[in-house]
Amino acid sequence: MEKKDKIQCEKEFLEHFKMTRDDLTILWRWFLEYGMTRGQNENLPHQCRANHYFLQEICQYYKVDWKGWNKRLTPELKVLVTNMYPQLMTNNDNFEWL
Repeated sequence: MEKKDKIQCEKEFLEHFKMTRDDLTILWRWFLEYGMTRGQNENLPHQCRANHYFLQEICQYYKVDWKGWNKRLTPELKVLVTNMYPQLMTNNDNFEWL
């Protein structure tokens, strides 16, 4: 398989999932809100390791692993994904950039 550059991976990922750069920005904001944090926010109930890695894989590597993380995601994040980005409720590493 031919190695792709990050821009090409992102473009193909966005086209496949019918998303825009703005959608990736929203997912990154969710990463900052629902992922792991340090300091005084680290114990908030809507933040967890599964949220962190699920969103990081999408935003940074263009890899979707719903089946791997689904059972460990917080209810708050599950609701957001199922309502706003149901197309991400799958497994797909065809666009993964490393």
